[in-house]
Amino acid sequence: MTKGHSPASIVFVSHIHEERELARLLQSVLEAEFESLISVFVSSDEKTILAGESIIERIHDATKTCSVGIFLISDKSVSRPWINYELGLIKMRNLLRNNDEQVLIIPFCHSGFAVNKLPILFSSYNAIEATSSSRMEFMFQSISRAIPFDSPFRTDFTCVTADITRIQQQYTEGRRLASFLESLNIPPGNLQNALNIANSNSETGMVIVLGSWTVEKSLMREAYKQAKEFSDDIEIEQSGEMMAWTDNGYEDLAIIEKVSISKALILRNPFVFEATQ
Repeated sequence: MTKGHSPASIVFVSHIHEERELARLLQSVLEAEFESLISVFVSSDEKTILAGESIIERIHDATKTCSVGIFLISDKSVSRPWINYELGLIKMRNLLRNNDEQVLIIPFCHSGFAVNKLPILFSSYNAIEATSSSRMEFMFQSISRAIPFDSPFRTDFTCVTADITRIQQQYTEGRRLASFLESLNIPPGNLQNALNIANSNSETGMVIVLGSWTVEKSLMREAYKQAKEFSDDIEIEQSGEMMAWTDNGYEDLAIIEKVSISKALILRNPFVFEATQ
């Protein structure tokens, strides 16, 4: 039963673009539980911000009127300007509101980010560990007080945290993959082209990401080490070595014939290959 609260209290989910799948999962489970009592604002959701609408204006409007702000915090997102900007907007709204109208601010730590590593802007708030089903239920209880909502929960929190664990595995794999690609200094255009090929090719197999390339031998050794973590999903073919003059003087370089990555690995981690990343 609800307590006479008007419907569609806004729950604002702050996230970076690469972690949109986790944001949309939270959006789905929150709306399934609280139904018409809430509207979950997720900027990467096409139903939240329509074509032609100002993204900044919609975010400002949502932070002005939201009852809850959930911030998805990982090693990748914690220092991103938008996360901190959106937190600043909500904290400013709280300063201008009465005590009974304060926005509930919930740091949601995932993908191995420890609560005790939260920066000072977030560390004063009681944070949630994404893979703890009891803490997930506690978050729902906290949101239910802010709405308010007093019906028994129907959500299977063990199932939700299992889904989050699956997404986290993709994120951590993606970050290891990004580190490998960065070690070879592969141009963004090559990465976007590999993603386009993977999306358009109905056949399974390998996609050539890089060909006829040179890299410092020390970086090549690191790349080989990282590639081993992906087993058969990454193949490196080296054709030889050479000495060459660089900005740092003469250096030993490895000559790469080609680097190939499996279509499956690319499609599991599309954000790594998007040209904007």
